[in-house]
Amino acid sequence: MRENRRERPGDAASRETEVPGDSSQDEKTEEISVPDYVVWDFDPAGDPPAEADGEEEAPGSSTAVADCRFGRGGKISIPGAGDMTTLSLIIPTLNEERHVGDLLSDVASQTRMPDEVIVVDAGSVDGTAAVAQRFPFVRLLEGEPPVACGRNFGGRSASGNVLIFLDADIRLPARFLENFLKEFDRRHLEIACPLYVPYRSKLAIEGFHALFNLLTRAFQRTLPSGAGHCVAIRRDVFRGSRGFDPGLKFDDIELIRRLSKGRRFGIVEERVFVSDRRYREQGTPRMILRYALMALIFALGKFAWANRIKYEFGDHEH
Repeated sequence: MRENRRERPGDAASRETEVPGDSSQDEKTEEISVPDYVVWDFDPAGDPPAEADGEEEAPGSSTAVADCRFGRGGKISIPGAGDMTTLSLIIPTLNEERHVGDLLSDVASQTRMPDEVIVVDAGSVDGTAAVAQRFPFVRLLEGEPPVACGRNFGGRSASGNVLIFLDADIRLPARFLENFLKEFDRRHLEIACPLYVPYRSKLAIEGFHALFNLLTRAFQRTLPSGAGHCVAIRRDVFRGSRGFDPGLKFDDIELIRRLSKGRRFGIVEERVFVSDRRYREQGTPRMILRYALMALIFALGKFAWANRIKYEFGDHEH
C-alpha cells in the first residue's frame, strides 16, 4: 500500500483506489486504475452538475456547489462498479486533532473494511492533517469551509457506489459498517441514517437523543430526518444532485430531506456514538432548547431560518 499524501484540486488523476485491511478482502475487491476507467461526464474545469429534476432549493439558500471552490471534482463513471457494493467514507475536518484519530482507529478495526477513506481538511491549524496521515489507507484532500464544501468535494472525488459521510468526532462499533451496509442493501435504500447515541454522556443527554431516534424512526416515511454525524447515500443519487448546500449551516438535514423525495429513505437500526461536546461547552439545558427549536424549524422546512442560530464549526474546547 502506498504512502498517503495530501492532494489538492488539479493534482494528476493517476492514482489507485486503496482497499484498507488484510488480504482476506482480495477476493471481494479489485484495484481500479482511475486513468484507464474514468470518463468525465462534464468538463471538470467548467460548471458543476446541473440541478437534478425535481430538486427544490431551500428558500434563502445558495445555488449550490458552485460556491465551493474545491467542490468541482467532476462526475465519474467506473465500468463494473455497479456489480458489487463498494464503500467510500468521506470525513470533513476542521481542527479535529483530538478526535479524528479515534474515528480512523475505529475504521481500521471494522469487520467490513471500507474500500476508500477520504479526509477533506478545511485548513486546520492544529495537527488534524498529521493525525490523518498516520493512517496509510487515508486519502487526504485539501478543502475549504464551510463543511458542505468538504462534503461535496469528498463525495465527488469518491469511487465507491455507496458514500457514507461521517463527522470527525463520532465513534463506530466494530461491526457498524458490515451491519449497516447489509441492511442498506437488503432494503434497497438510496439514502439512510443510523441511530445516534451519545458517547459516555449524561442521562439527560442520552434521553434527549433517545427521543430524537424515536421520532426519526416514527416519521421516516413521511418526514425523513437525520444528522450529518452519519449519512449514507448511493453515489448515483448524490452525483445526480447539487449536493450539500454551502449556503446553509445545516446542509446535512436539508440534503436528507431533499434527496429523499421520491426515493427510498430509511433509518437503519445500527448505532453510531456521537460527541456531547457542545452540551459540555454550552450547557445541557441551553443545547436541548436550541436543538428543539432547530427541530421545529426543520419540520417546517425553513432551513435558511436556522442560519440565525449560533452554531459554529471547528472551534471547540473539547
